[in-house]
Amino acid sequence: MKRQFFTILLTVFATLIFAQGTASDAQNFFNSGNFVSAAAIYEQLLSQKPNDALNNYRLGRCYYEMGNLVRAVPLFEIAKDKFPASYFYLGLYNKKTYHFEEAKTDFETYLGVATDPVFIKKARTLLRQTTLSAEMITRIEDIALIDSAIVDKNEFLSAYHIANEIGRLSMTVDNNGGQTFDKMDFTTERGDRRIFSQLVGEQSDIFSSYKLTDEQWSTPVSISQEINTLYNENYPFLMTDGLTFYFASDGEQSIGGYDIFMTRFNPAKNDFYTPENIGMPFNSPYNDYMMVVDDVREIGYFASDRFQSDDKVVIYSFLFNTKKEIIRSDNSESLIKYAQLKLARKADKINLGNFQSNQPQKQNEDFQFIISSYITYHSISDFKNEEAKNLFQQFENDRINIEKLKEKLEKLRNDYSLASAAQKQALAPQILELEEDIPHREKSLPEMQQKIRMLENNTLNIK
Repeated sequence: MKRQFFTILLTVFATLIFAQGTASDAQNFFNSGNFVSAAAIYEQLLSQKPNDALNNYRLGRCYYEMGNLVRAVPLFEIAKDKFPASYFYLGLYNKKTYHFEEAKTDFETYLGVATDPVFIKKARTLLRQTTLSAEMITRIEDIALIDSAIVDKNEFLSAYHIANEIGRLSMTVDNNGGQTFDKMDFTTERGDRRIFSQLVGEQSDIFSSYKLTDEQWSTPVSISQEINTLYNENYPFLMTDGLTFYFASDGEQSIGGYDIFMTRFNPAKNDFYTPENIGMPFNSPYNDYMMVVDDVREIGYFASDRFQSDDKVVIYSFLFNTKKEIIRSDNSESLIKYAQLKLARKADKINLGNFQSNQPQKQNEDFQFIISSYITYHSISDFKNEEAKNLFQQFENDRINIEKLKEKLEKLRNDYSLASAAQKQALAPQILELEEDIPHREKSLPEMQQKIRMLENNTLNIK
């Protein structure tokens, strides 16, 4: 819900109250953390002196604290020569938008003049992450994307459709000092080994336990010193070869939040090799985790909260590559879109091994909608269940209407940022209405997807 309530109400109400406020009033509001009131005054002050560096910096900080970094960027650009702290926030913006070389320069510039030890520590971490990211974006893996589905964060495993012979995944959400923790549990296909995450103090590590009898398991032990670090490790998955292991970590080799790592077991030393970050497009400056590979059907899944609201994640499914191919392009903006998975090669044929789809391959695809782990529909005529077909048509209409509303909202926001005070008062109710309406509409989409799949799978007799 970022860039919403406080940002929209900022000028509509607070501007009228604080129109006569002074720079001293604004500073008092700013120092006390009342950024909405402070911003209203800074807006008025800048309408008289648009290039005032201090007021641009302070208003940029207000917007940032209210969750609108995009709106703060042009203000920091004006202020950066006299207020180099602006470079810290410009670095954050460039990192989030995948302009990693620019972000590196921003953080380096900031560190050259910074004095605040807390922000120096943050900037050093961000510089390390952007340096890794700048290297990573030059070797993005070319993957064939099957589908993506936005689901509730606490129920994200519902979007993983894996064969029983791959193993079983389960999750419980624990509360740790006011923060939630996903306790993941993976059981191998034979049911003789559990690999799971557990809190140790305030951090998460991964443990392993073996089945001794029908009701007894061995004492859990740390899975490996190569895997568990001083940071958080979670979301374990062991492939059916018993050697290849995926997990997520927010440690020193992460480019932001959780990143997905891979390692293999080395029987010679009875331990795993040093894990490797699997790179882009799987990993991002956001949280990326729970890589699962169904090597029976050669399909992979992973979760990411990139560009999502706090309570949502997107689950990507893709054709699993046994050989890594790198995307080659001289167009930096295209590489960014590939890294973000806003641009990807579409899977035109799912390699099912011994499993065969019960549908012919379509020459002209209208869409891609996953019915099960090994069936994807491409045309409305593929549906066998009439209710599922009608519900899918409703789903597509709703999805398209939501996209149109999002485009309208973005235009209104842009108009609002350039409008006069009177025009902002007229635009604000429209923006508020859309900001409430769009999430409400989006909430129904995952439920509709699940119901469509359930109806169709029942008709196809797929369990």
